[in-house]
Amino acid sequence: YIPETGLRLSVPAGAITTDRLTITVTALPGRAVAYEFQPHGTQFAKPLVFSQELGATSWLLSVLKPSLKGGYFKDADQLNTQTGVAEIDEELAATVLDGKVRFDIRHFSGYMVSTGRSSKSRASVE
Repeated sequence: YIPETGLRLSVPAGAITTDRLTITVTALPGRAVAYEFQPHGTQFAKPLVFSQELGATSWLLSVLKPSLKGGYFKDADQLNTQTGVAEIDEELAATVLDGKVRFDIRHFSGYMVSTGRSSKSRASVE
């Protein structure tokens, strides 16, 4: 759990098949709720659960709340840190409950909370 960002990454038993793995999570700067996970490309036997608190985002204040999804991106260059808009490689089904959005991660790379407002680019939650 990273209290400064509200991110919790849950690792279920049996997800990591190596004896030892050091995980690094970097919150990307800017308006988006986006992170890079290392070591890049690591695959998991069971999906990890990405859980983001929404209390500090504009989503909770929105009158018309867009549905949220997870967004996977291969490279941080796909994210515009000024606008919070990214070109994502894959949308991930997400659930929103108790002020948190959750989705599964099957491998490490970049992930963000997305509104999916456009067919080509995905606007992220600020």
